[in-house]
Amino acid sequence: EEREHRSGIVNFKIDRASERVEKLSEKNFVVSARSHGIRVSPHFYNTTEEINSFIEALKET
Repeated sequence: EEREHRSGIVNFKIDRASERVEKLSEKNFVVSARSHGIRVSPHFYNTTEEINSFIEALKET
């Protein structure tokens, strides 16, 4: 596999995944509900600040 085509995908189990995805989408986070969890696809262009912002928004859901 070519290195430049790699990406990170994180899927974690969480209660009320669909509801939380909807709330996160309202805050402009692009995530999806998958198998009783949430899928997040961070990439090299995401800053530490953006990831921390996502974590805080997730805690608020």
